[in-house]
Amino acid sequence: MNIIILENAEKKIVLPSGDRRARHITDILKADRNTSLRVGVVGGLMGSAFINNITPDCVELSCTFTDEPPPLLPVRLLVAAVRPIVAKRLLRDLTAAGIEKLVFFPAKLTEKSYLSSNIWKNNNYMEYVLHGCEQGIRTNYPDIQLAPSLKKAIELVSGDIRFICDENTRQESVSAQISAGIISLAIGPERGWTEEERDMLLDNGYKNLSLGSGILRTETACHVALGRIIERFSLAG
Repeated sequence: MNIIILENAEKKIVLPSGDRRARHITDILKADRNTSLRVGVVGGLMGSAFINNITPDCVELSCTFTDEPPPLLPVRLLVAAVRPIVAKRLLRDLTAAGIEKLVFFPAKLTEKSYLSSNIWKNNNYMEYVLHGCEQGIRTNYPDIQLAPSLKKAIELVSGDIRFICDENTRQESVSAQISAGIISLAIGPERGWTEEERDMLLDNGYKNLSLGSGILRTETACHVALGRIIERFSLAG
Protein backbone atom coordinates (compact mmCIF):
# COMPACT_ATOMS: atom_id res chain seq x y z
CA MET A 1 0.00 0.00 0.00
CA ASN A 2 2.00 2.96 -1.32
CA ILE A 3 -0.83 5.47 -0.94
CA ILE A 4 -3.85 5.59 1.37
CA ILE A 5 -6.97 5.75 -0.81
CA LEU A 6 -9.92 7.59 0.74
CA GLU A 7 -13.56 7.84 -0.27
CA ASN A 8 -13.91 11.61 0.05
CA ALA A 9 -11.84 14.78 0.25
CA GLU A 10 -12.69 15.82 3.79
CA LYS A 11 -9.90 17.54 5.69
CA LYS A 12 -10.44 15.42 8.78
CA ILE A 13 -10.61 11.65 8.30
CA VAL A 14 -11.16 9.04 11.00
CA LEU A 15 -10.27 5.45 10.14
CA PRO A 16 -11.66 2.83 12.57
CA SER A 17 -9.01 0.53 14.01
CA GLY A 18 -10.50 -2.44 12.13
CA ASP A 19 -10.12 -0.69 8.76
CA ARG A 20 -7.34 -2.29 6.66
CA ARG A 21 -5.88 1.18 6.01
CA ALA A 22 -5.67 1.88 9.73
CA ARG A 23 -4.06 -1.51 10.32
CA HIS A 24 -1.54 -0.76 7.57
CA ILE A 25 -0.65 2.56 9.18
CA THR A 26 -0.21 1.08 12.65
CA ASP A 27 1.00 -2.47 11.99
CA ILE A 28 2.99 -2.19 8.75
CA LEU A 29 4.19 1.42 8.69
CA LYS A 30 4.32 1.55 12.49
CA ALA A 31 3.58 5.25 12.18
CA ASP A 32 2.95 7.54 15.12
CA ARG A 33 1.54 11.03 15.66
CA ASN A 34 2.65 13.74 13.20
CA THR A 35 3.84 11.19 10.66
CA SER A 36 3.17 12.33 7.08
CA LEU A 37 1.42 9.91 4.73
CA ARG A 38 0.63 9.96 1.02
CA VAL A 39 -3.16 10.00 0.49
CA GLY A 40 -5.63 10.39 -2.36
CA VAL A 41 -9.34 10.42 -3.09
CA VAL A 42 -10.57 7.67 -5.35
CA GLY A 43 -11.15 9.27 -8.74
CA GLY A 44 -9.85 12.61 -7.45
CA LEU A 45 -6.84 14.51 -6.16
CA MET A 46 -3.79 13.23 -4.32
CA GLY A 47 -2.02 14.86 -1.40
CA SER A 48 -0.69 14.28 2.08
CA ALA A 49 -2.01 13.62 5.55
CA PHE A 50 -0.63 14.06 9.02
CA ILE A 51 -1.59 11.66 11.77
CA ASN A 52 -3.28 13.74 14.46
CA ASN A 53 -3.91 10.88 16.84
CA ILE A 54 -3.83 7.11 17.17
CA THR A 55 -6.08 5.44 19.72
CA PRO A 56 -7.15 1.84 20.29
CA ASP A 57 -10.32 2.72 18.37
CA CYS A 58 -9.13 4.74 15.38
CA VAL A 59 -6.52 6.65 13.41
CA GLU A 60 -7.25 10.36 12.96
CA LEU A 61 -5.86 12.10 9.88
CA SER A 62 -5.59 15.73 8.79
CA CYS A 63 -5.56 15.77 4.98
CA THR A 64 -4.64 18.19 2.19
CA PHE A 65 -5.39 17.38 -1.44
CA THR A 66 -3.45 19.39 -4.03
CA ASP A 67 -2.08 17.15 -6.78
CA GLU A 68 -3.55 15.62 -9.91
CA PRO A 69 -2.90 11.88 -10.33
CA PRO A 70 -0.48 10.74 -13.04
CA PRO A 71 -2.20 10.51 -16.43
CA LEU A 72 -3.45 7.15 -17.60
CA LEU A 73 -1.61 5.47 -20.45
CA PRO A 74 -3.42 5.69 -23.81
CA VAL A 75 -3.72 1.91 -23.85
CA ARG A 76 -6.87 -0.21 -23.94
CA LEU A 77 -6.89 -3.96 -23.39
CA LEU A 78 -9.41 -6.41 -24.81
CA VAL A 79 -8.93 -9.60 -22.77
CA ALA A 80 -10.54 -13.02 -23.07
CA ALA A 81 -12.45 -14.01 -19.93
CA VAL A 82 -10.25 -15.53 -17.22
CA ARG A 83 -10.83 -17.36 -13.95
CA PRO A 84 -12.01 -15.01 -11.18
CA ILE A 85 -8.77 -15.39 -9.21
CA VAL A 86 -6.80 -14.33 -12.29
CA ALA A 87 -9.23 -11.48 -13.00
CA LYS A 88 -8.58 -10.12 -9.51
CA ARG A 89 -4.84 -10.02 -10.15
CA LEU A 90 -5.28 -8.43 -13.58
CA LEU A 91 -7.60 -5.76 -12.19
CA ARG A 92 -5.03 -4.93 -9.53
CA ASP A 93 -1.92 -5.04 -11.69
CA LEU A 94 -3.29 -3.35 -14.81
CA THR A 95 -4.75 -0.58 -12.66
CA ALA A 96 -1.34 -0.11 -11.05
CA ALA A 97 0.20 0.05 -14.53
CA GLY A 98 -2.20 2.86 -15.43
CA ILE A 99 -4.01 1.62 -18.53
CA GLU A 100 -7.03 3.55 -19.76
CA LYS A 101 -9.56 0.80 -20.40
CA LEU A 102 -10.00 -2.94 -19.76
CA VAL A 103 -12.72 -5.00 -21.43
CA PHE A 104 -13.27 -8.71 -20.79
CA PHE A 105 -15.15 -10.83 -23.34
CA PRO A 106 -16.14 -14.51 -23.77
CA ALA A 107 -13.77 -16.03 -26.34
CA LYS A 108 -14.69 -19.19 -28.22
CA LEU A 109 -12.13 -21.26 -26.29
CA THR A 110 -12.74 -19.93 -22.79
CA GLU A 111 -15.23 -20.77 -20.05
CA LYS A 112 -18.24 -18.45 -20.42
CA SER A 113 -19.22 -18.79 -16.75
CA TYR A 114 -16.14 -16.77 -15.73
CA LEU A 115 -18.04 -13.58 -16.55
CA SER A 116 -20.90 -14.62 -14.21
CA SER A 117 -18.64 -14.75 -11.17
CA ASN A 118 -19.52 -12.78 -8.05
CA ILE A 119 -16.55 -10.51 -8.71
CA TRP A 120 -18.59 -8.87 -11.48
CA LYS A 121 -21.70 -8.34 -9.33
CA ASN A 122 -22.47 -5.21 -7.32
CA ASN A 123 -19.16 -3.63 -8.33
CA ASN A 124 -17.24 -6.18 -6.23
CA TYR A 125 -14.35 -5.87 -8.70
CA MET A 126 -13.64 -2.35 -7.41
CA GLU A 127 -11.92 -3.81 -4.34
CA TYR A 128 -9.11 -5.06 -6.58
CA VAL A 129 -9.04 -1.88 -8.66
CA LEU A 130 -8.45 0.11 -5.47
CA HIS A 131 -5.68 -2.29 -4.48
CA GLY A 132 -4.10 -1.42 -7.82
CA CYS A 133 -4.42 2.28 -7.08
CA GLU A 134 -2.70 1.72 -3.74
CA GLN A 135 0.14 -0.14 -5.41
CA GLY A 136 0.57 2.20 -8.38
CA ILE A 137 0.27 5.46 -6.39
CA ARG A 138 -2.68 6.78 -8.33
CA THR A 139 -6.31 7.66 -7.75
CA ASN A 140 -7.53 7.26 -11.32
CA TYR A 141 -8.25 3.85 -12.76
CA PRO A 142 -9.28 2.16 -16.01
CA ASP A 143 -12.79 2.00 -17.35
CA ILE A 144 -13.74 -1.64 -16.67
CA GLN A 145 -16.39 -3.27 -18.85
CA LEU A 146 -17.72 -6.72 -19.74
CA ALA A 147 -18.64 -7.37 -23.37
CA PRO A 148 -21.09 -10.10 -24.45
CA SER A 149 -19.00 -10.97 -27.52
CA LEU A 150 -15.73 -10.29 -29.30
CA LYS A 151 -17.58 -8.13 -31.82
CA LYS A 152 -18.94 -5.89 -29.07
CA ALA A 153 -15.56 -5.82 -27.31
CA ILE A 154 -13.91 -4.56 -30.51
CA GLU A 155 -16.43 -1.73 -30.62
CA LEU A 156 -15.75 -0.82 -26.98
CA VAL A 157 -11.96 -0.84 -27.33
CA SER A 158 -11.63 0.99 -30.64
CA GLY A 159 -8.17 2.55 -30.93
CA ASP A 160 -6.00 4.37 -33.44
CA ILE A 161 -3.29 1.69 -33.34
CA ARG A 162 -4.46 -1.89 -32.83
CA PHE A 163 -2.62 -5.13 -32.12
CA ILE A 164 -3.70 -8.75 -31.82
CA CYS A 165 -1.29 -10.64 -29.61
CA ASP A 166 -0.67 -14.11 -30.94
CA GLU A 167 1.83 -16.93 -30.84
CA ASN A 168 4.12 -17.92 -33.67
CA THR A 169 2.90 -15.19 -35.99
CA ARG A 170 4.64 -12.92 -38.46
CA GLN A 171 4.80 -9.52 -36.79
CA GLU A 172 3.83 -6.56 -38.92
CA SER A 173 6.04 -3.49 -38.90
CA VAL A 174 4.60 -0.46 -37.18
CA SER A 175 6.71 2.66 -36.80
CA ALA A 176 7.68 3.50 -33.24
CA GLN A 177 7.31 7.14 -34.28
CA ILE A 178 3.53 6.69 -34.28
CA SER A 179 2.80 7.94 -30.79
CA ALA A 180 -0.43 9.89 -31.03
CA GLY A 181 -3.77 8.33 -30.27
CA ILE A 182 -5.07 5.27 -28.46
CA ILE A 183 -3.36 1.87 -28.62
CA SER A 184 -5.57 -1.22 -28.39
CA LEU A 185 -4.29 -4.68 -27.48
CA ALA A 186 -6.31 -7.87 -27.98
CA ILE A 187 -5.28 -10.70 -25.65
CA GLY A 188 -6.75 -14.13 -26.32
CA PRO A 189 -7.50 -17.11 -24.06
CA GLU A 190 -4.90 -19.60 -22.88
CA ARG A 191 -6.08 -22.11 -25.50
CA GLY A 192 -5.48 -19.52 -28.20
CA TRP A 193 -7.57 -17.66 -30.76
CA THR A 194 -9.82 -19.41 -33.27
CA GLU A 195 -9.35 -18.59 -36.95
CA GLU A 196 -12.72 -16.84 -36.92
CA GLU A 197 -11.60 -14.59 -34.06
CA ARG A 198 -8.28 -13.82 -35.75
CA ASP A 199 -10.05 -12.92 -38.98
CA MET A 200 -12.51 -10.65 -37.16
CA LEU A 201 -9.70 -8.75 -35.45
CA LEU A 202 -7.61 -8.46 -38.61
CA ASP A 203 -10.66 -7.25 -40.53
CA ASN A 204 -11.07 -4.53 -37.89
CA GLY A 205 -7.58 -3.16 -38.41
CA TYR A 206 -5.62 -5.15 -35.83
CA LYS A 207 -1.99 -5.92 -36.69
CA ASN A 208 -0.01 -8.91 -35.47
CA LEU A 209 2.14 -8.53 -32.37
CA SER A 210 4.14 -11.67 -31.71
CA LEU A 211 4.67 -12.74 -28.11
CA GLY A 212 6.86 -15.69 -29.07
CA SER A 213 6.30 -19.21 -30.30
CA GLY A 214 4.45 -20.54 -27.25
CA ILE A 215 0.94 -19.93 -25.97
CA LEU A 216 1.25 -17.84 -22.81
CA ARG A 217 -1.16 -17.69 -19.94
CA THR A 218 -3.56 -14.81 -20.48
CA GLU A 219 -2.24 -13.02 -17.40
CA THR A 220 1.35 -13.32 -18.58
CA ALA A 221 0.44 -12.24 -22.11
CA CYS A 222 -1.18 -9.05 -20.78
CA HIS A 223 1.98 -8.00 -18.96
CA VAL A 224 4.37 -8.98 -21.75
CA ALA A 225 2.32 -7.18 -24.39
CA LEU A 226 1.83 -4.07 -22.26
CA GLY A 227 5.55 -3.91 -21.51
CA ARG A 228 6.41 -4.16 -25.18
CA ILE A 229 3.96 -1.40 -26.09
CA ILE A 230 5.15 0.91 -23.31
CA GLU A 231 8.73 0.51 -24.50
CA ARG A 232 7.94 0.61 -28.22
CA PHE A 233 5.91 3.79 -28.05
CA SER A 234 7.89 5.44 -25.24
CA LEU A 235 4.90 5.66 -22.91
CA ALA A 236 6.84 5.39 -19.67
CA GLY A 237 7.41 9.14 -19.52
